[in-house]
Amino acid sequence: MDGGTSSTGAAPSDQVTKTPSKEVVAAPSSMETLPQMVEGSERIIIVAVDGSPAADHALEWTSKNILRTGDHVCLVYVQAPPIIPEFNLGSAGYANESLWTDILRHAEKTTHDIITKYTHMAHELAKLHQARIDVFCEKGDVRNVITQFATIS
Repeated sequence: MDGGTSSTGAAPSDQVTKTPSKEVVAAPSSMETLPQMVEGSERIIIVAVDGSPAADHALEWTSKNILRTGDHVCLVYVQAPPIIPEFNLGSAGYANESLWTDILRHAEKTTHDIITKYTHMAHELAKLHQARIDVFCEKGDVRNVITQFATIS
C-alpha cells in the first residue's frame, strides 16, 4: 500500500464528504478515532455489518425503526484473519506463498467490496435521516471488536 491511499484504495481527500446537516465517511475510520467522532452526539447507534442479507436487513430495520434526525450511526465491519481452506496441502503440510498471496488478495477484495457497499448505503441513509454515518473497518475477532466499539461509545 502506498502512503497516499487507505486500505480501500481511496485517497485521503476522498475520505469525508460533508453537507450542512449530515456527514458520511467514505473510507474506513479507525476505532481509535471513535471517541472524538462521537463527542457531543446525543444518540450513538452501532450496527455490525458483514455484507450478508441478514446484516443488510439489520441496517434497514435500524433505519425504519430506530434512526432519527441527528443520530450518529457507526457501521462496523470486522475483517477476520484469513483462513486457509481445508484441502491437501502436500507433504509439507503448509500453504505455499502463492496460495497464501491469493487468499490475502481475496480477503482484501472482499473487504473493499463490503466497505464500498456500506459506504453507498450510508450516503443514502444520511440523506434520508439527516444523520451522521461512519463506516468502520477493523481487523480481528468480531466479538472483541464489536464489544470494544460498544464500550468506547
